Amino acid sequence: MLIRLFLLILLSTNPARAEVAGVEALEFQAAFQLWLQDNEEIALPALAHLARQGNEAARIVVGAVDKTAPLQGPWLALQSKRRRIELLRDKGGLSGTSWLRHVDHEAIRLWLEVLDSKAGIEDALRLADLGEARLARLALIALEARQTNGYAAYDEDPRFPQSVRYLIWREWQKAGDVGAVSRIVSSLAPGDPQRALLNQSVRRSELQDFLLSSDLAVPMKALCSAECPATAGACMEAGFQAIGGYRRYATQGTPLAALISEADFAATPRGRKSTLRRAMTYAFLTEGRLRPIARLDACFAELLLEEGQNF
Repeated sequence: MLIRLFLLILLSTNPARAEVAGVEALEFQAAFQLWLQDNEEIALPALAHLARQGNEAARIVVGAVDKTAPLQGPWLALQSKRRRIELLRDKGGLSGTSWLRHVDHEAIRLWLEVLDSKAGIEDALRLADLGEARLARLALIALEARQTNGYAAYDEDPRFPQSVRYLIWREWQKAGDVGAVSRIVSSLAPGDPQRALLNQSVRRSELQDFLLSSDLAVPMKALCSAECPATAGACMEAGFQAIGGYRRYATQGTPLAALISEADFAATPRGRKSTLRRAMTYAFLTEGRLRPIARLDACFAELLLEEGQNF
């Protein structure tokens, strides 16, 4: 009862978009804001309760946490497997059922089709139409990992994200269209990491300049500006390498733009922590791994080490 009263008095300072059912509920807004403040101990049980009551916004948040390791914090990591399933999933099956499968929202439906290997390039671009830029990038990259072909047919499609058009250009390379690839490379910014995916060199200083100005940099820039302002460029390069390169870098960010925008999510403690946790999920934080990161930026390496110790 006390927790419920505490949640009810916490008004949202950044209301989620109304296109998701349930976001207007005061109980959801209060629990969501606690979650964005990285307070899992109170927020997740409250969100799980709302999900069981049928609140779709809560189901999306809880389902996203279940499916996305960087959205999971140390409190959740300490829970037993049984408790985690109880918190994050509906009943059914051997290990419960994702709450995302009980949501009537087009972006979530399309994302589940990606997870179920039923989606194609058109489905990924539909996510872009819906304003879900991160999910669109993630879907297109995931489709390539499953050896999907046909990206080159979308060269003139304005919906195809500029940030992952290397998927189109690599098909040109495979087809032997050297002239088209050369023209593209000459038009790219010197520090664009997509150059490296086309077997072109990228200088460190130019990579830092690109990362500082790129739309993809919002999550990492929010972290580095807040925690390592004196070495922001080096911090962003270190984060880029620690996360595991461009493909993983391009898929970080808000769980759903319809709930909270990229910039607003990045500005929260949960957003900044999820950036670090994405780097943690790439590889174990051994001394051998931290050393090259520290050579790029000691501040970022220290942040990574501190967060790793929380787990």
